[in-house]
Amino acid sequence: MRTRSELQIGIVTVIGLAVVLSIAGSLVWAAPGNPAGFEVVGSSRRNTTFPTASVEAIAGNVTELRITSTTTTKTWAGYYGNVTGTIVLDDALNNSMFSWNLDEAAGEVYAARGSVDFSSGNIICANATHIQQEENNLSVSPTAKDGVNETFAYTTHPAFMVGDASFSSDQCGYTASTYVNDGVDSSRTFNETLLYDKADNLTVYMALLTSKQDGFKIGTDKYDFQMLVGEDGHGNTDTTTYYFYVELQ
Repeated sequence: MRTRSELQIGIVTVIGLAVVLSIAGSLVWAAPGNPAGFEVVGSSRRNTTFPTASVEAIAGNVTELRITSTTTTKTWAGYYGNVTGTIVLDDALNNSMFSWNLDEAAGEVYAARGSVDFSSGNIICANATHIQQEENNLSVSPTAKDGVNETFAYTTHPAFMVGDASFSSDQCGYTASTYVNDGVDSSRTFNETLLYDKADNLTVYMALLTSKQDGFKIGTDKYDFQMLVGEDGHGNTDTTTYYFYVELQ
């Protein structure tokens, strides 16, 4: 069985839709929903194969060593990929009266360890209590360098919508920006903010879509989103199911 202590990075292709209807003067917004199509393209982890490190011991000698090492996180898994979709005007049987293809991805991808209730007013910014709860769920030590608040350390983010709820820029306190070209991205191209589902007591990981940008790999690959999700790999070998939702705007 694949262990959860390994950082799993998967390519996720998501096809989704968001619809706005105006009927008899009332405005109905579509909440984030299940993707119409979902494909796991691949998954990989850090290569830990390195030459053997050794040194000859000589009686009477005192030897200074400089050692560097990289350890795979036991708290996080990563997902990245592209989103394509269509805005539609459909009936209950999915018969289309009209549709609009989306050339550029805009909106959000959500992931949570359970079914999320996106009903009006239920999704809020994660607060310090929710962060501590998530660290407990992930078995994170208080001194861990890859804890939740250490990872989602930014307090600024762009404005976004979750269904009919509007979140202004910098409203939420815990945001992360994943890397570009194998390093820290000063432009913060890929932003991810922690939200909370009050009805189900769930942490909701929300990544903003940004159309076809250079991603964490060095090369020409371009992605619409990159995101981290919490995964307890501290001696636990079970895998965790994450449920994905998408909202296109």
